[in-house]
Amino acid sequence: MKRIVIASLLLFVACAAPALGQGPRPRGGNSGSLKATLLQLEKDTWRAWEKSDRKFFDKVLSVESIQVSPSGVDDRAAMLNNIAPGRCEVRSWSIDDSTVKLMMLDADAAVLTYKASQDATCGGQAVPATVWATSIFVRRGRAWQSAHHQETAAM
Repeated sequence: MKRIVIASLLLFVACAAPALGQGPRPRGGNSGSLKATLLQLEKDTWRAWEKSDRKFFDKVLSVESIQVSPSGVDDRAAMLNNIAPGRCEVRSWSIDDSTVKLMMLDADAAVLTYKASQDATCGGQAVPATVWATSIFVRRGRAWQSAHHQETAAM
């Protein structure tokens, strides 16, 4: 009898262990489709930066959104003020899709990381040509919004 109880417990632990190690799953789809959705949103954000499309940023930035750059930390209002025609000249940009990683913080918060290349100047200063970027997205209702973005110059 004792052997049966121990064997049952071991079988239960062996079956339950894989489930215990899983992180939160995104609602409404698998993480592969969410990764593609957020990557597309990130690329749309780069296109909007290239076109100085303030209306896009007004829609996609969450209320608490912040951006960290070499000049400091900008809140949503400062970020919107920085999206002005003529402030940045973006000649080209690209995201290396092979470097994209998605990490779920919970069902409504995700971190997207990737490597990007850019040829741009902002305020007369060249921006780093290659960066490692991190964007944090939060789900508000049915839409994903950008809550944080930071770029680190690649070595």
